[in-house]
Amino acid sequence: MSQKRRNHNGLISRREFILLSSFSLGALLIPIPGCKYSSTTKHVSNLTEEEERILIAILDVLFPEDDYGPSHKDINALQYIKNVLNDPFYDGEIKVFIIEGIELVDALAKEMYKKNMVNLSLRERAKVIDEALERGGKYERWISRIITLIIEALLSDPIYGGNKDEMGWKWLNHFVGYPRPDAETTYQKLYPWKSFEKQD
Repeated sequence: MSQKRRNHNGLISRREFILLSSFSLGALLIPIPGCKYSSTTKHVSNLTEEEERILIAILDVLFPEDDYGPSHKDINALQYIKNVLNDPFYDGEIKVFIIEGIELVDALAKEMYKKNMVNLSLRERAKVIDEALERGGKYERWISRIITLIIEALLSDPIYGGNKDEMGWKWLNHFVGYPRPDAETTYQKLYPWKSFEKQD
């Protein structure tokens, strides 16, 4: 990744985030190997405290605080991802992949710096993400998945847990369509038959 697109901390700039987003959709079309549906994969839900801290450390790099727009904290990206992991209609295989990827990136941090991701400086974390992208494969697919979830948190209705105070819409000057979903008209309530999880 060119350092010209990075800010002074080596974090991903808004321009670079957009560029990463452009390939994330393509990467997500590649099947995820090594994850199988089972009674255990269907019930993946909460992150452990350590997994949550690692994910925050990664989000700090992918969608940081800067002077050009909201950060991942502003759009409540962490809560959105946690809601996805608790969504019974979300693909169980992808839930497993999200959690396994957190551990995968943390293992890469230990390989590179002999430290956990949360104990690295922001610049070091950025270098871990760069290395993950360079390695491609499951690393790149995982980062693509997280970028997609950040975009969803930025653009979705706040009722789904992201886009706190409509921050993403305001930043993009988005005019909201009506009617908007409420507690009784979320997609989970309107389409209870739409389970993406396979049955045993």
